[in-house]
Amino acid sequence: MNDALKGKTYLVGSNITIADIVMFFVCKPVFSMCIDASERKKHANVLKWFEGIHKLPAIAKYSGKVPKYCETAWEIKKTEAP
Repeated sequence: MNDALKGKTYLVGSNITIADIVMFFVCKPVFSMCIDASERKKHANVLKWFEGIHKLPAIAKYSGKVPKYCETAWEIKKTEAP
């Protein structure tokens, strides 16, 4: 997704589409719970797109005024099955 958004404002075409809206709300919990600052740097195009979509008044109305970002990424620990 990061490569696909390079130089683009929206996922498809030059206007916001349902694809942007759906993916924004899919990405929102990922940014708030899973992706910390170091990972966000690696996905700068996605972050720029996410913040641009979030600034749209109709989106901000339902998602809150300020995006909440994860400070520490979840650590997935591997365990052996019993």
